Amino acid sequence: MRRVVAQNPSGNVRQSAFAVPINKQAHDTVVERTVRGLYFHETGRVLGSRYTPDVQWLYALDDDLFGITKDWATGTIGNPALVYKYAISKDDANATVWILQFFEKTWELVLFGPEEWDVEHQA
Repeated sequence: MRRVVAQNPSGNVRQSAFAVPINKQAHDTVVERTVRGLYFHETGRVLGSRYTPDVQWLYALDDDLFGITKDWATGTIGNPALVYKYAISKDDANATVWILQFFEKTWELVLFGPEEWDVEHQA
């Protein structure tokens, strides 16, 4: 752990904070397993291994993302420990996209799909 100066995305607020180094590969593996479990919970099917997940950390949720996900299915576990939204492609049940919010503090975008997948128009 080390002390850093953190700022909000617009850069107008700065404050001292502690940073905890995180192993991204280990983190992404946990997020992938979480999504696979959520997929099974929601669909009763196992998410296949056809696609490698792309896990992206999000610093904030913007209006564009809210617009894209407004009609997606939503779920919670341990409200508000985990809130999630997801969409499953109409053409390929193994192509999915997920937004995960942990403890109202951190967000992840997780994509299981072709490399050039247009989430907004396929899901």
